[in-house]
Amino acid sequence: PPELAYVATSSTAGWEMQGELETKSKFWGKSVDILLHGTEGVRFPEHGDCFRWNRPTISIQDLLLGNYWTEVTGAIKVTNSTTGEVARLNLKPCRRRMADRGVCEGVVCDAKGNEVWRITGSTADRIFAQLTPAAALARGLAAPEPQLMWTKPPYPSDAAEQYWFTQFAIGLNDPADRICSLLPPTDARFRPDQRALEVGEWSRATSEKLRLEEKQRGTRRERAKRGEGPWRPLWFKQTESSVLTRAPGESGFAWDFTGQYWERQQAKDWSACPDLYSV
Repeated sequence: PPELAYVATSSTAGWEMQGELETKSKFWGKSVDILLHGTEGVRFPEHGDCFRWNRPTISIQDLLLGNYWTEVTGAIKVTNSTTGEVARLNLKPCRRRMADRGVCEGVVCDAKGNEVWRITGSTADRIFAQLTPAAALARGLAAPEPQLMWTKPPYPSDAAEQYWFTQFAIGLNDPADRICSLLPPTDARFRPDQRALEVGEWSRATSEKLRLEEKQRGTRRERAKRGEGPWRPLWFKQTESSVLTRAPGESGFAWDFTGQYWERQQAKDWSACPDLYSV
């Protein structure tokens, strides 16, 4: 199964983020579940807080009918490993009622396990948080009103022609982004099949996808003939040391960033990268 590891930092907002995910799928006849096993974490050094969470399940429904659609369901647990506070959010399946897609509810507990906040709303609209009666009483509040925590940004005006991506998702693969000149040739933004699909060239997207898959199989066969082992990632290595994706004291291997990516970018030397996309 595909494995993903990433790292990100912000020198202005003061946070660092790391994650690793392994993708598995289950086919149910009329639907497919995409299971994202792994953990992600973010640290705010200035405040000392470190949060870790898991990803829910992505379901693709009505495959056989041709008019398929997606929803995100399951339980999410967010833990502040610094304070011991925990948030639990349950994304409910809509059972084909589109008006209920994204409905969620959850709680935020303090380090002792006491419920402090209750979360309600929808990931397709807005999320609210409200103090529990006990927590409100402790703060001297009689009947606290729900507080708006998050609002979904509006879709772009041409969303129907952009696969209903958000503006953020559309911008991730923008070939005109000035950052593209700094990227290695293996960056997914340069995938020809992906780009063809984004501009609506369906036939070329399919043929390019098949070509890239066969190119990858050929590379694997050549490596086997030369007696070479599995491909070793360039920017990450497996470690048992403490990383953001592991709770304190948690055992097992994790993917740790080597830092060589930034060194290669600074030197403008991507010679170690394999050829993934050329004809």
